[in-house]
Amino acid sequence: MLLPKAKGTALILSAATAVAASVGATTPSCNTRQFLTVSTSNGPVIGHAASNSDCVIEYLGIPFAQPPVGDLRFAAPAKITAKNTYEAAHYGADCPLTPSKPVDYPGFTPQAQRIINYFASGAGTPQSEDCLTLNIWSKATRNSLKAKKPVLVFFYGGRFAIGNTDTPFYTGKYFADAEDIVVVTVNYRINIFGFPGAPGSTQNLGLRDQRAAVEWVRENIKQFGGDAYKITIAGQSAGGVSVDYWTYAYEKDPIVKGVIAHSGNAFSFPVNAPRRP
Repeated sequence: MLLPKAKGTALILSAATAVAASVGATTPSCNTRQFLTVSTSNGPVIGHAASNSDCVIEYLGIPFAQPPVGDLRFAAPAKITAKNTYEAAHYGADCPLTPSKPVDYPGFTPQAQRIINYFASGAGTPQSEDCLTLNIWSKATRNSLKAKKPVLVFFYGGRFAIGNTDTPFYTGKYFADAEDIVVVTVNYRINIFGFPGAPGSTQNLGLRDQRAAVEWVRENIKQFGGDAYKITIAGQSAGGVSVDYWTYAYEKDPIVKGVIAHSGNAFSFPVNAPRRP
């Protein structure tokens, strides 16, 4: 593995946020200007300094595939061919989902439901079918110039029914600051949009979205200071299932050099039975 082994099933990004918050507060100012605009296969991407992390630049909502709408609805992700300047100032829209219902446990604190909402896609963030985007955090250091940083690509969980990157739980800025790695989070299609299961149609669109995102990372991460030969994919719950599936699906061309499944594996969900004639 390229990274220290995570303990328990706690999400590595949010855990790093809590542990490394003070690091961001004490890190000296850095010259991030030369890293604000980077060239990609999509065209120039303009980032900005992350809050509470003076040396980290974040690039939010970068498209990694064409919008899966119209003829591309229920189709495999299509590569972007046009080149346009993209200001990566805000998270992209969540893929369509139905948030988990509010819960009511004894002894709930006033902020408990708000925390659960952020974790379970219930914070009211915008949704759209045009949702195939990713987010990148990278610290402005000498390693950025060498483009030798390890890269962590994270897939959210949620039973393949919910999940999004626009949440404080999955911000990568503190982890990128503390460990000087490149952190990437990915939006992928879920529920019927990601797994329609229609006979004769393309299957597992959400998993194909994940692959398209990692292929985009392989092609472009050097511009963000990352090493395309040092990519690790990680996931929580259904995201853990995804990275375990990856090891079976792409044995001949895995792209990645490591996988981290915080929880969930290939046996977590029953597979569909072969269709009877």
